[in-house]
Amino acid sequence: MIVIELGLKCKQYNENIAEVFFCFMKQMEQLTIVCPKCLSKLFRNDEYQRGVIDEDGVHEQTVIMQTMCTKCGTTHALLPDFIRPYKHYGAAVIELALTTIEETGGFSISSCPADDSTIRRWAVEFRERARIAEAQLLAILYELYQRHLSILAMQERSQLKRLVRLLRELNIEPKENGVISCVNTLITRNGKGYV
Repeated sequence: MIVIELGLKCKQYNENIAEVFFCFMKQMEQLTIVCPKCLSKLFRNDEYQRGVIDEDGVHEQTVIMQTMCTKCGTTHALLPDFIRPYKHYGAAVIELALTTIEETGGFSISSCPADDSTIRRWAVEFRERARIAEAQLLAILYELYQRHLSILAMQERSQLKRLVRLLRELNIEPKENGVISCVNTLITRNGKGYV
């Protein structure tokens, strides 16, 4: 999968799906979206329906473009940044829950439509995946700029704040859709997984 930064919410994406897909096709032609495995050209292969639960607990259906690499034959879904890979809830919902947990230390979040056990699972998974994402972002920082970041500079307690620090070191300011979406956009394009 490749997470694509759009800065749209699910409803806006669905209302403008033809324009979004046209934009994806143009980016594939111009090779700004390439296979993260072998950096070759992609072509539109298929599409599928995907459900996303938003901040209000509303379940929306959306269409995801499936691509295939012309060289290695690997298929990649082009996920809009409001979707977390392999999750039913939108990225903004999950990030809000994780931010609240990091700031308050509590798991019971009344504004989140997910139940507490789901939020706990997100927190545990995020702790594990965020460490991996930090290492991946540090590797990208070195690959692009031949720069290292001191361990002391990464002493921030909050994993989300550490990710923000790394994004800023890469001259990327987290957008409206959140830190996790921004990190996923960067690391999936570099073939390094997702948070």
